[in-house]
Order: sequence, then structure tokens, then C-alpha cells
Amino acid sequence: MNRPDSILNDVPPVTLFGRIDRASWGWLHLEGRERCPFLAGYLPSLPRESFHPSIATSSGRAALEAGFQTYKIIKRELRKHGRPLQPADAVLDFGCGWGRITRYFTRDVQPENLWGIDISETAIEACRETNRWARFEQNSPLPPAPFEDETFDLIYAYAVFSHLSEASHLAWLQEFERVLKPGGLFVATTLPRHFAENSSKLAHRDPGSLPEWQRQVAECFAAPDEFLAAYDRGDYSFAEIDGAEDDLGFASISEQYVRRRWAERFEVRDYFPGPRNMQMFIVCRKRGQPSNV
Repeated sequence: MNRPDSILNDVPPVTLFGRIDRASWGWLHLEGRERCPFLAGYLPSLPRESFHPSIATSSGRAALEAGFQTYKIIKRELRKHGRPLQPADAVLDFGCGWGRITRYFTRDVQPENLWGIDISETAIEACRETNRWARFEQNSPLPPAPFEDETFDLIYAYAVFSHLSEASHLAWLQEFERVLKPGGLFVATTLPRHFAENSSKLAHRDPGSLPEWQRQVAECFAAPDEFLAAYDRGDYSFAEIDGAEDDLGFASISEQYVRRRWAERFEVRDYFPGPRNMQMFIVCRKRGQPSNV
């Protein structure tokens, strides 16, 4: 005879935890898993510790806390703009990494409706190993994405548009307009202006003392004046990493640029700094009315 907990292991988090409050949901991930080992059967796990440095600047609890903060901001924006999630809604985490944000949305939507895509095969493997309550696929650096028109109610991209060239970011905006439902929200982040100013200080440090991503930053912003001038003019501010594949680098997209270029495809609803001013949040809505209105 099966034990009750083994039966519950097949019940998705949206059914088990969908009615608990947000603070309790965060506690389960940040504290509960360590204090109550049985929760490992019901919640996504963490990737192997050796995995983190390859795709993230933080790991473990720090990364989970940052992911939860982002989750709370996105949920707040959904309520603010009249699009609270329902279990049947579809959500896409674009550039999901190892799934530090995706895991929190398992409380909100059914597993078949929660997607994460990333260009990193290693990241997707980690997501599949640690989170059976969502669907993960590797995507190409440029569109198309493997989805039908008007699939998603919410698309979010944390710290992805912080690294795309202008051509790449415009291509993905067009693609998100295609796969987002009318009235759906798109939430993205970009680097703030002061990132270039602060990063220029790294150029004066010994490169051997810096982790790889900081060495890249130091090289890109040894002379940040051109980057900052483009930002202040309302142009696209992008510093390409030498030798990087797919034209990746560091991007700061000003509000002026967003309200001019992004407004060609979306209603621009908000632009504001995130926690500790590490990223600027951009909130857009696809024009048109939801099918259930």
C-alpha cells in the first residue's frame, strides 16, 4: 500500500501550495527545505554546487533569495496591471538559467503551462534534473522560439536583455509579440546606467584577481564614455565582449529608448529600478483584449 506522502509526490505544487500566502511560499524554499527534509519530495531541488559558477554570479541561498525577490516583483506587476495568474495560464521564463525564478511559479500554474528556455544546454539539463513541475527546452540565440502564436499570458526575462545586442533584442521583441496573448504582460530587465560607471573602476584592478565575468566587465568598460553618451542620447547602449559568441555583451536600455522603440510593439506600462538598483525593470503589455474579457 502506498504511503500518503508518496501519493502526494505526484501532485503538482500548484495544487498543494496554490492557496498558501506568498511569504509562506518563500519560507518553504528558503528555510523549509533545510528544516523539513520531506519537502524535497514536493519542491524543486538545487543543482549541483559545482554547476553554479558557469552561468551565475551567485549560488545557493543567495540565488534563491534573489529569485524570490524577482518573483514577488513580477507578481506585483501582474496584479497592478490586472493580470493575476490562474492555473490554466501559460508562463515563459526566457533565459531561465538553472531555474532560480521558474521554481516559484510552480505555485501559480499547472506544470504543462510553465516553460523555461535557455541557450545553455547545461542549464536546461540542470533545470530538468531539479524541477519536474515545469517544461524546459534549449533555444537558439535568435528566434523563432518553439511555440505557437499567442501561447503565453506572461513572459519574463531577468538579466537577459542586459546582455543582448540591439539587433538580437529587437528580434526577440518581435518574437515575444508573436507568442504573447493579447493583453499579456512582458517583463524584462536591463542594466542601469551606473553599471558602466561603476564597472570602469574594475579596469584598475589586477585582472588575475577577478572572476571571469568581472574581467569581461573591466575590458568592456575601461573607457565607458561612448557607452554613457549613447545612453544619455536615448540610443541603444551596448558593449560587446571580445570573442563572445552570438554578439553577447552588456546592455543598458534607457527609458527613453524603451518608450520610443519598444512602444512600436507593446504598450509600455512601467520602468523602475529593482532591489539595490542592480537591474532596471521594464513592464509591457501586448495590445488587444484577453480572450476571456
